[in-house]
Amino acid sequence: MASYKNALEIDPNSFFPNYNIGVLLSMDKNKHAEAFEFLMKALDSAHRAGEVLYELNVLINLALIHEFSELYEEALEFLETAIKLDPNN
Repeated sequence: MASYKNALEIDPNSFFPNYNIGVLLSMDKNKHAEAFEFLMKALDSAHRAGEVLYELNVLINLALIHEFSELYEEALEFLETAIKLDPNN
């Protein structure tokens, strides 16, 4: 985790550190809000770079966080966005 945070000091908008921190934090139910912040930064980074596959991965993780929190409508919204990005995946 420290290495990822060091990388964000160099480039706060970098996809991989934000994504990986978000995924790691999402494993702790008490840190879902913090995970959400990092994953949203990763989503923005992937979108700006035109990396659809990365966007899909982030959207699925965001859906999972919301599902674990029993926020099913929000989880569904993230999944629907993913389907619109790549209906064949």
